[in-house]
Amino acid sequence: MSGVKRLLPSSIQHAGDSLPGATDGQHIIATKNRWSRIVLNYQDVSPDVWCEFSFEVTPHAEEAARNVHNFAAVGVAFLMEDGSSIDFSYVPGLSRAQIDPFNVFVAGPDAASKAGGKGATSRFRCTFFVPAPTRQVAISVRGWRNSHHFHVSNPTLRQFVQTSGEEAFAAETPAAHSDNELLATARVSRTWKALGPEPEWIRYNIVPGRPLFVRGQIVTNGERKDGALARIVYRDERGQELPLPYADTQTAPLIGAFVNVPAHIQARRFTLELTPPPTAASVEIGFQVLREDASVELVMPLEVSLEVGLLLENIGGDEQADGVSFLKHLSERLPVPILAAGQAAPDRLANLLDPPALAARLSIHANLRSLQRGESRMFLDEELHLAGCTGWRLPEASDWTEDPFRSLAWRHEFQSLAWLADISKGDDPESINRSVALALAWSRTNPWGQPADDLSLHPLAMATRTEALLDVLAQAMAARTTPDSASLLELLGEIVRHGFALAEIIGQNVFSHSIHQLHVSGSLLALAAALPRVPLATYWMSLALASLRQGFDELISPAGTFFERSLHCQLEAVSLGLILEEALEPIPESAALREHLSPRLSRAVLNLIKITDPGGMLPGFGDMPAGIHHASWLRRLMTRYGQEWLGHDEIKAELSYPRGARFIPLPRQGILAARSYEQGRDWAYFCASLSEQHNSHGHFDATSFVFSSGGVRWIVDSGGSTQHEIGAARNYLMSSRAHNVAVPDGREQGAGTSWLHSEQSIDDVRICEVRSNVYGPDYVHRRFYVMTDDLTALAVLDDFRSAQGTVTFEGLLHFDPKTIVSLAPQLQAVAFQRQKRLYLTPYSIVGTLNGIEIVQGLSEPPSSLQGFVAGASARLEAANVLCYRFSGTHRVSGGMILASGKRGMKAVSQALVDERFQSLARGPT
Repeated sequence: MSGVKRLLPSSIQHAGDSLPGATDGQHIIATKNRWSRIVLNYQDVSPDVWCEFSFEVTPHAEEAARNVHNFAAVGVAFLMEDGSSIDFSYVPGLSRAQIDPFNVFVAGPDAASKAGGKGATSRFRCTFFVPAPTRQVAISVRGWRNSHHFHVSNPTLRQFVQTSGEEAFAAETPAAHSDNELLATARVSRTWKALGPEPEWIRYNIVPGRPLFVRGQIVTNGERKDGALARIVYRDERGQELPLPYADTQTAPLIGAFVNVPAHIQARRFTLELTPPPTAASVEIGFQVLREDASVELVMPLEVSLEVGLLLENIGGDEQADGVSFLKHLSERLPVPILAAGQAAPDRLANLLDPPALAARLSIHANLRSLQRGESRMFLDEELHLAGCTGWRLPEASDWTEDPFRSLAWRHEFQSLAWLADISKGDDPESINRSVALALAWSRTNPWGQPADDLSLHPLAMATRTEALLDVLAQAMAARTTPDSASLLELLGEIVRHGFALAEIIGQNVFSHSIHQLHVSGSLLALAAALPRVPLATYWMSLALASLRQGFDELISPAGTFFERSLHCQLEAVSLGLILEEALEPIPESAALREHLSPRLSRAVLNLIKITDPGGMLPGFGDMPAGIHHASWLRRLMTRYGQEWLGHDEIKAELSYPRGARFIPLPRQGILAARSYEQGRDWAYFCASLSEQHNSHGHFDATSFVFSSGGVRWIVDSGGSTQHEIGAARNYLMSSRAHNVAVPDGREQGAGTSWLHSEQSIDDVRICEVRSNVYGPDYVHRRFYVMTDDLTALAVLDDFRSAQGTVTFEGLLHFDPKTIVSLAPQLQAVAFQRQKRLYLTPYSIVGTLNGIEIVQGLSEPPSSLQGFVAGASARLEAANVLCYRFSGTHRVSGGMILASGKRGMKAVSQALVDERFQSLARGPT
């Protein structure tokens, strides 16, 4: 196809007993899992363009790992022209990895949606974006869980951009196209800093007397290998600059102390080992170029860590220490011990705790939960009420592995210990003693590195638990009759240990471009503010503030648009921002962050209010846990934290919920919405997802939509949360077949993007043309939404063109579980709910209608689940799915008309035969 660039490998290496196969283009991957691999190197790669990498995989007939979803792994490294590798923090379509910089897993032969026989060959495909300034990629295929060797054949790498019209069907050749033909379609969120002659300053507090390590990379874009320098300024507790010289630095009259960062290659990694003077409390690092005309970028975020001896895994060595022992080991590694020999527990507590700071602790996650779910209690009448499940009686002694409802969501909340606050509310000494005992029981059963339940290490569970433990400690210290000081010292030790874990997650940027980074950073901030006498508190505070600045920049643009596709997570990010704005007010060094956050948060919440449907819900695109009413959440948010926004003209206007028909295109937000609302009358709503699919663990729902008419939610998104579902259910809810999309030739969506290409009206009917590249380089895809202004009728039509022969696609419509759907004569269907009806009629433009069917609760084999939506308590709920199929030669175009009344059906039908639409549907000739 035109616009497709096929690349051939410049070299192929085999390692770990992998071998060339019997035929050209075939390779044998052995069973030295993780090490047995082939590596294909590709040069002359065009930057800022999507790629598809594919190959045929043939498993051994006796393969045991047929059902796993990480049977093998594809690893990708991105390189400059000179072969130096680039440290991107994320790449759309891939996940950060340890052995390879990025990877994506290859599912086992029976975990694929269409499993074959024991030795059947299937084709694996993955798509990913190639960020600038990449010029080469190295792609590995390595064994992972395979029990026997397997064959990899005909690996192919193609770069592509979608075009439209007949010019798309030129013969594909390996010849390269110009970069101008390969236009970028990804909305890349990158926070690198372009360096200039004025320094870009970054500030960290330090642990007195201990070095700080800052790791990063500079990338030079010019022909010259221009380097950079890092200026260094140490300050004391009062903020006064300390005099030169500084250890391990050079000095110059005009710039003071600095460390040179040379660039012998285009992408140069560096490590700054900063050894502070004895009285230093903070360090400022200013990165700048050596020459004014140099083209140098600083890769962000930086990695920050303490010396090896102050890393969590090295404090205490192999000993599985309790909280008190952990504090002792930590004390031995600090210049000034925090625990004096022979000192009693009450004195140790008095030295380490600041009662006013602890009493004024920040309850970031408790406040977030109350915004989301109101003031519901998690512990009531000796029973835990978690994740929407029924009450479960807390046992006398827990082994902390309980999973009574076989629910990931329940385990998340159980391991977070957030429910301890409900036990210890008030001044009742018995309840406080009980909450302390439970906290310590958890700590003793979960020695670091050996959790009873691995889910306790999830960043959200860990962040929430840190604040929960702080809350228990604060209540116990404030109570008239407190538990013994030894128990509280042990509890304090566990909290400090959590602080180390959170700091290392942040410093290593484990969850860059993820809302988890905000959760972890917020909790570390709360811990540092509550425990100012712990020697690492100021370091943790600066690390958390820097991470929050970086994290919000990654997730929310200055215009209020989101990198994160889940609307639930978008509202959560705004809520965390507002909670933190209020919490940061007493902290002087946070002023710049608050000033930076405020405008983007107001713009972001405005967009979310706009697309909330008249029933108070956001569409379920991306991760969307069940059981949350978004309008109530927004109302609580505005009342508690956003009162000054109530005077904002645009926000005030949206909160009044304007009446009438509205079309709401938010292309930068990845949303296309419309609604019809009149007080006292049935409302209608439409919303489509146009977001970039950038996360390999996210939902594949580009061009999916929801539709309500007559006050009834007819077409719904399957929703669900990747944090709450596991196994076949999780893989189904993430897949495109769980959403209201079209699937050509059984090929589900990959990473890519969709966008609103055109919009016009024919009388009272609006026509929106959406294009996407999520089906890879073999298809040109367009989707048309044709809707009446009052949303009494909607047509959804897909157009696929391909250089291949016959093209067949299946369209999917997921109905609310309360909806009854039945087939009617003449290949039609009718949906019923609350004495309302929705009529569904196929419509063909090019090609043949192959029929329609209704599927509900199909669960065998697990890899072909269909007919479910996410229900309460993270369980799948059976629901009707209408499947319709069309086929054609090289091109097929058709879909369904959905109408709640005859007038809407007539209006849409007339628009579809109008020459203006017919010309649009034909496309360029």
